[in-house]
This record gives sequence, structure tokens and C-alpha cells, in this order.
Amino acid sequence: MSAPRREPSVAEIHLANETADLIALEKYRSLGGESHRVLRCLETILATDRYEIVDTGQIARFLGIRSQAVSRALKVLVDRSIIERGPRIGRSHAFRRLDGAMKPAAEDGILRLDAAQAKEVAKVWHFLQRTDPGFDDAVARRHLKFGMVLYYVHDGLVAGAALIDYNTVIDSGPTIVHLIVDRQLRQLGHGRKFLVQIERHFRDKRIFAHAPVSNKELIITLLKHGFDIVGQQVTDGDIALVLRKTAGL
Repeated sequence: MSAPRREPSVAEIHLANETADLIALEKYRSLGGESHRVLRCLETILATDRYEIVDTGQIARFLGIRSQAVSRALKVLVDRSIIERGPRIGRSHAFRRLDGAMKPAAEDGILRLDAAQAKEVAKVWHFLQRTDPGFDDAVARRHLKFGMVLYYVHDGLVAGAALIDYNTVIDSGPTIVHLIVDRQLRQLGHGRKFLVQIERHFRDKRIFAHAPVSNKELIITLLKHGFDIVGQQVTDGDIALVLRKTAGL
């Protein structure tokens, strides 16, 4: 009488189907705290098909550690074959990640907020309440009803939101009237990534933005991203610059 057939365990199935992921997990299972934190930052910076410059000072400021600690962590990650050191560019080294070494929890991207999805609305509103000192629930809901709200997702979490005025009857193009991105992620370039995603969402349309003159950081970000100042608007004594990004530029 033959022995009953043994069903494969979950571990065996994973070993067969996700070998690369398990090998990667083993590579950094014993990483120290600093190395693991630097690794998580690099997930948003490095690609597998090209080398990217790594600014150790920027990562150090983001994590609240010394640049020397970031350099040590990079050496550990290179030694463990999690990342690969590339050519030296100026005073900085370039790196790329190796296949299977790092895997973000979810793809970055944007979604249009649907008023009927109460849970998603609550997530975006919670992000705005936590991140934006001037958050106005009534204003946000008005845009949700008469314009649109786009939100940016990073690592499975809401990391940015944009309130958009959009009238399909008037050929003025969608207008960003409020843009907020998690402050720490802005330091790693996610503000620009959010703007790129907004452009892709509207495809070949001209995009406008209203930026309060007091928000110099936003104005600089928009100008660096290719927006041009085309005017200004005064509302109740508050001055905002009107900027425009021509489609395809």
C-alpha cells in the first residue's frame, strides 16, 4: 500500500514560485538598522537597468543620521550584493539595485478620488488633515463635487493630494489650485513624480496652477518642472501666481 501523497507546504510552494524573493530576503535578513533604513530609501531612487547618483547627504538629512553612516550602509549593501556600485560622477558614486534585491510594496501612481468610495475619501482627508495646516474640509469636498481630487500613492499609502479645477466646457485646461506632498518624500523627489503623474493623467491638455506667492517652495518646484508664470490673481487680498505648462513639454 503506497503512502498517502503529501501536500506541499506553504514554504515549499514559496520556495518553488518565489525563489528570487526568498534569496533577496535572506540577503538583508541580518542587516543592521541603519543599513535597512537606507535600503528602504534606495527603493524609491534606484533602478535595475541603469545607474543613479546617490546623494548621501540628502539621505542622511531625510533619515536624521550622519552622512558617514549612509556611506557605511551603502558599503554593506554592496558587499551583500543588494546594490551595485557604478561609475563615479563628479564627487558622487552612482549605484543600481540588483534584480530581486529590493521590491517596493506597491507601484507609485495617482488615482482620482471617487466620492462614493468613503474609505478612500477618509484616507485622503486624513492625509490632508495631518499634512496641511490649512486643510479645509468644505473646500476639499467642493473640489471633489465640482472639480476633482487626485491623490498620489507611494508604498501603498497616500503620500500626496491635488485639488483640481476642471471645466470641460471652457478650454482653459485643468488647474491645480492646491498641491500637497508628504514633506519627507518631497526631499526625495516625489513632488516632481506627482506632477509627472498629473501630466500623464491629463495627457495632451495644457495644465495650469495657482500658487500663493507665499508658497515659494511650490513655485520653485513648478518652475523647475517646466511651468511658466503667465499672470497673477488676487482674492480677498491674497496674491497667487498663475502658471501654465504646455502639453508635451
